[in-house]
This record gives sequence, C-alpha cells and structure tokens, in this order.
Amino acid sequence: MSLVVVPFLHEDPEVVARTLTLAASHPRVVEVVGVYCEPSPIEAVRAMVDDSIRLMPQQRIGSLREGKGDATNTGLRYFLEETDHERVHFFDGDIRTFEAGWIERAERTADQGYPAVRHYYPRAATDGMITWMVTKTGLALSHPGSVLTRIRQPLAGELMFTRRAASTLWTDQRIRRQSDWGIDTMLTFVSVQSGLPIAEVYEEAGKDHALYGALTDLKVMACECLAVLQRIRGCELPASSDHWVEPAILSRSPVVGKVAYDLEATIDGLGEPWRQQELALLDRFPDRVAKGLAGLERWPVVGFMDEEAWWEFLTVALDGFQLGNTAWENVFFRGFTCRVLDYTLRVALTGHEKAMSSLEQMISEAELWGSQR
Repeated sequence: MSLVVVPFLHEDPEVVARTLTLAASHPRVVEVVGVYCEPSPIEAVRAMVDDSIRLMPQQRIGSLREGKGDATNTGLRYFLEETDHERVHFFDGDIRTFEAGWIERAERTADQGYPAVRHYYPRAATDGMITWMVTKTGLALSHPGSVLTRIRQPLAGELMFTRRAASTLWTDQRIRRQSDWGIDTMLTFVSVQSGLPIAEVYEEAGKDHALYGALTDLKVMACECLAVLQRIRGCELPASSDHWVEPAILSRSPVVGKVAYDLEATIDGLGEPWRQQELALLDRFPDRVAKGLAGLERWPVVGFMDEEAWWEFLTVALDGFQLGNTAWENVFFRGFTCRVLDYTLRVALTGHEKAMSSLEQMISEAELWGSQR
C-alpha cells in the first residue's frame, strides 16, 4: 500500500486540495500527506480537504537554503521512519491536470519490478526552460553517453519509490543536504548512481501548472540547479543502467500551446547596467559571448547566444560559478535569459513540434560536444 506526499508553498489552495483529495481516492493509497512551509495557504487548504488527509509542516533537514528539498525530505523521512507503507509517491502541488490515473500508471509500472518510477509529459515549447537549458544540457556536457541524458524530466517532482529505493536515497547524505530547488536533480542523479532501475510513464494530458511572469521569477531555481550540477560533476556512474520509457504519443493537450513566461517583461529587464565585478567575470567567457553580454546595456540583442555559445557559456559557469555570489548569479542568469530568448524568438514561436525537435537535437549535439572536450 502507498503513501502520497504533496509539497506546497504558494500554490493555489484549490489546486492543492484537489490533488490531495484525488490522491486519497485511489484504492492503493492508504495515506496522503501535504507538506507545507509558511506562508503556505494552509488554512484554506485545510478547509477544503477531509480530516483523513494529514497536513504537516516541513522540517529543517538540509544545510542549504530552506526550500523544496526540505519538504521532499520531510516526506521521505516520514515514509521511512513513521510508516510501514510499501511505496511513496510525490506530486507537485500546482498540477491542474493531475488525476488519480497518474498514481495508477506508476503503481502498475512498479508492479513490473521498477523501484523508481518517474512521470513525464508534454509541455509548452517555452516551459521547462531550466530543465532544458540548465539541467539536461549540463548533464549532457558533464556525463555524455550516460542514462542521465536520456531521462525525460530530470527536474520533475512527480516520482514514486519503493521502500527499498527510498531507503537507498535517504541514506545518501547528498539527498538530505539538498534542501533547496536542487533536490529533484539530486534525486535523479543518486537514483542512477545507485543503480536503481528507473521507469518513466507518460502523462498525455500534460503538466498544466502555474506559469511565470518575467524569467526573473526563475532566478533562484536556475542558480540552485546549476550548483547541484557542479556537485555531481565528475562523479562516476554505473557502466549500464536499467531504464525504460513508456513511448510518448502526439499530444493534443492545450498545455502545449501556452507561452510559459512574459516575453516583453523579460526583454525589458535585459538592459540593466553591469556592475564592475560582473564585467570582470565576463572576461572568463569566449569573446563572442562576453561581447554579446556586455552589449546588452545598449541594445537587447540575444542572437549571439545560440546553442554552441550556450555550451561554451555553461561550461565556464560549471567551472567557476559560486552560489551566493551576487555577481556570479547575475552573470549566469543574464546568460540563461539570453539563451531562452534566442530559442524562443528563433525557434519556439515557429511551432511546438519543431521547437521540441530542436531541443532534443540540442541535447544530442551538446552530448557530442561534451564528449569531445
């Protein structure tokens, strides 16, 4: 029998309550826990759910910024230390398209012997930009040829683990330390490094979730995800991995047609003056990248940050980036913004199918580029 854990913070309380209630309706689920951190809309959620659903404050477990990692690890700890359930599911609290069928597909896949099950789904062409531009590209550069580059959603929070798999993850100090946004990537990496067989199930309805204003809404997440890539860079992986992916089908979900961020507001924010420490950091990058970034003060031209320029930029960032260093965070995020805007304006707005194909090709070519360095 299974436990479902739903971490939440600022999400719409109606969406959170709906997810908790639908999870509780599944016949294999014996307990549902919502893990919250103030200022979550906890009272609003409490008023909309049954008393059988437990709402639990997240504990301070990790040593980085207090965030989603602590919430996830609160659920892991509760599952392992206070229950005897066989499986634990995690679902983000903002999924408007969540249905109990997500649980059913993971359960059926676990019945076939997979101790780690991940969900993947169609997304808008401009959604998941940290996943594509930072996490997937970074993994392709640092671990070319590994199963990490083939995992569809390495930054996803929709996961299921058996008790054995959860115990393997929990005993790894890197998981417990990762209290911030990097938890999803670290869970992915440690699952692969530990040799856990991994299955990915496809959710045709897509992940319709809260989208963003300007890309600056993503700055903390992008920086913390880059930092976790630095921590796992150079770590060895098994020679082979058991990884099965349920085939995707052409999606007609309205999710794929959405624009995931405010394009105009993002462009408007590009022209902020560079500080002296930031200009000094630009010297570390190849000339065309450094000149393109420096020129943003005069005109928001982003075409210089094509795929290869981004690989060069990200490689330098992986070497030198310092989480908590304001200058580094500003330079990295300005580069990330240029990359997302270049992709959006040059590729994403031409159509969803073409855009997704372009992203897949970008990862394949980044893997080849990384293997030759």
